[in-house]
Amino acid sequence: MRRCLALLAVLLPAAAQADPRWPEYRVMIWSDQKAPGYDALHAVGVDSAKVLGIRTPQIDPAAVQKSTEEVRKSGTPYYVENLATDFYAPYHRWTPEHPGQVTWLMDETRKRGLGDPTSYERQPSLSDDAWIERITARLTETVRLHAPNRPLFYNLGDETGIADLTAAWDFDYGPTSLAAFRTWLRGEYHTLGALNAQWGSSFAKWDDVVPQKTTPALERRDGNFSAWTDFKTFMDLAFAQAIRAGTDAIHAADPSALSAIEGAQVPGRGGYDYTRLPKAVDVMEMYVAAGNLQIARAVNPALIPLSTSFGAGPEEVSRLWREALQGVAGTVVWDDPPMLLPGAVPSDRARGLAPTFNALAGGIGAQFLAARAHYDPVAILYSPVSQHVNWLLDRRSGGAGWAARTSEVEGGIDDAMRRAMGGALSLLQHIAIQPHMLTPESLVAGALEHDGIGMLILPRSLALSDAEVAAIRRFLAAGGKVLADGPPGALDQHGRSRPTQVLPNFPGIPGDPALMTDVLHRAGIDPLLHVTNPDGTPATGVQVYLWRNGGVLLTGIQADYVAGGGQREVVVKLPAARTIQNMRGGGITATDTLPVSLDPAVPTLLALAPAALPKPVIGIVTPGRNARLVVSLSGPSAAAAHIVHIDLLRPDGAPSTGFNMTLTGAALTPTIAFERDDPGGNWTVRATDMMGSGSVEVSLRVPPR
Repeated sequence: MRRCLALLAVLLPAAAQADPRWPEYRVMIWSDQKAPGYDALHAVGVDSAKVLGIRTPQIDPAAVQKSTEEVRKSGTPYYVENLATDFYAPYHRWTPEHPGQVTWLMDETRKRGLGDPTSYERQPSLSDDAWIERITARLTETVRLHAPNRPLFYNLGDETGIADLTAAWDFDYGPTSLAAFRTWLRGEYHTLGALNAQWGSSFAKWDDVVPQKTTPALERRDGNFSAWTDFKTFMDLAFAQAIRAGTDAIHAADPSALSAIEGAQVPGRGGYDYTRLPKAVDVMEMYVAAGNLQIARAVNPALIPLSTSFGAGPEEVSRLWREALQGVAGTVVWDDPPMLLPGAVPSDRARGLAPTFNALAGGIGAQFLAARAHYDPVAILYSPVSQHVNWLLDRRSGGAGWAARTSEVEGGIDDAMRRAMGGALSLLQHIAIQPHMLTPESLVAGALEHDGIGMLILPRSLALSDAEVAAIRRFLAAGGKVLADGPPGALDQHGRSRPTQVLPNFPGIPGDPALMTDVLHRAGIDPLLHVTNPDGTPATGVQVYLWRNGGVLLTGIQADYVAGGGQREVVVKLPAARTIQNMRGGGITATDTLPVSLDPAVPTLLALAPAALPKPVIGIVTPGRNARLVVSLSGPSAAAAHIVHIDLLRPDGAPSTGFNMTLTGAALTPTIAFERDDPGGNWTVRATDMMGSGSVEVSLRVPPR
């Protein structure tokens, strides 16, 4: 029966979908299965699969057909994996020659040492036109062969990076890269004299220009790191441009296709400049941390963010919900521990995660994807150049030891700027404030004025351009407030210390939720709702996520996960009475004060509306084995989009399949094509509103086959 879903998706009007490219929350299994295995996974909420791409110079169409055989048998949508890891992730990838050492090329590079010139040349160079042409040809042929099956997306590479993920390294000093760097410098400085003045250098001609490596940069005491920082900025750009070239090749082969990278790391080294990378692809599967998800969605609102599911149990359930409430549109399930036992039997892990997967893929995820994030008049600046400078200053006492720092270390918690960024975001989420995320470009473009910001937070924003400083000064003159860690703008956008202080000393960023609440209140900023303990004191350890769906506020309230924790009683307080619907079917009430019992892992989901929302209405237009339904709402709605989940129950009452529909006002008329092996009899069609207004059932007569 699941195979009819492709037909249903075609028959739903595109105008009724919030984002026709990705209207559903997807749960994708990474490991390969046989068709019965995919069928078993469908029952525990895993609805999609992976097919490994082919990276040979010539792609055999028969090999592509064989690689998709099992997913096609089971009617399982799939994405195509790891199409160009040899270009985008050469220093962190599996190869048959080194099966137990995915970082073998990086390990060999480190062994050669910093004294060997070849240690500084990336293989292959991200600026190599011949490699770009090779990858373009491969992607073009891959898309041509897979296009009839409409893959969910094409993944350019997993665990991509300039070097090994976020590991710091002085790549790429090869001739191709340096030539591209010099061309970029001409666009930045225009004249060699201007570059020499900024760098404190004396190059006689452009072909002599060479950036500074990390070890000598650490030894500088003149406060001028421009010759090092500019090259780090360029390499971030080269990485993003190379990724974009892959995306362009996929789009040229099929304008409706989506490109992706997987295993995206936290903001920092290795090409993970989140002002650039989110604009280079359509889909990013990422390890959500340090604000990367919020920054990525601000930089590219059309981006489709995904995450990975590695774990099991209530802690994993809590994480999956938390990331979904922050905008993650699906998860890739890493099959360790395995989801299926021998005989395609769901494992304990699969059964434990099934309620979460089924809820998110069964309509709750789609309802949040059909909404838009709410933002409060607070902004946080993300400054990639500041992150480079902070890293360099933090490494000064370690000398050449920086070269031994692995990606695991660099992705950890010893990055002061990531701690500051992640800490500020977490603090605000715990007091029901959702900030705008600003980049240097959006700050200079006037985001502080256009978005009505009242408070600007600068987490270790050491390096600011003159234009950024001017924007902050205008904000202050208009009455805006600023919080900062350290002296913002102590260096310019190239990483050179300024001789004088350009911005006043600002108050620090409070580390306590109560203090931050008070600071914001005195600035005239209060959250849309408060979560308190039953005695009226502010609740701690509770995060709040807010989304706008027309005139309805979708709210996720989630306790911080604590191992062994139990139910927790809190109170949601609103400034005025609203109609509150429990999105998980817990009733409707009109009030400004709602007691809530928080599960230790699963959030409470509420729809706050000016009046009760309409219920779904379902009718049968044409019965039979090609049945036509009509699905609508019982009246006008304050919401922009209602996700209605349709369940089909067999004559014996057993569930058969389900699908989601997006109602934006007009009725929809999907057609259900029953399979040859579906029995005749009285089937039940159930329609459930995902914002909690209720369900309705009708009987559908299906003749025998």
